[in-house]
Amino acid sequence: MKRLTSATGCGKIKAWLLNFQEILKQGLTGLEIIRWCRIHAPEAKLMFWNDPSGPEIDWVIRHPKKWIPLEVKYSQRPTQSDAKHLMTFMTEYPEAKHPIVICRSPRRMKLGEDVEAIPWTELHAALEEAFQD
Repeated sequence: MKRLTSATGCGKIKAWLLNFQEILKQGLTGLEIIRWCRIHAPEAKLMFWNDPSGPEIDWVIRHPKKWIPLEVKYSQRPTQSDAKHLMTFMTEYPEAKHPIVICRSPRRMKLGEDVEAIPWTELHAALEEAFQD
């Protein structure tokens, strides 16, 4: 008896599922940021940013007093490379403060001089801290 195998292969399906999980996490994070802003900073607007040369930021909270760039990563162990577009954004927009990588890490960690990676569960606390400064 012949054995049937997937035409796409398990690797492609796994890659697709991981990509879908990241897209879903970005969307849910965006909805949570909108909810937080409506309650705590109603004058803020949620935007995204992309540069014609390629870099992009998932979310930017644009407030009259400051801009807060946010990058969403599905990783449990974010690295400095996960923050490189945040650093580009910070260079181009000096009014931006408190760049944050939102991820599945079990605890907060520094990814650069100004960039902090936070667990998804600490999003509200991190936004409150960013708006206090």
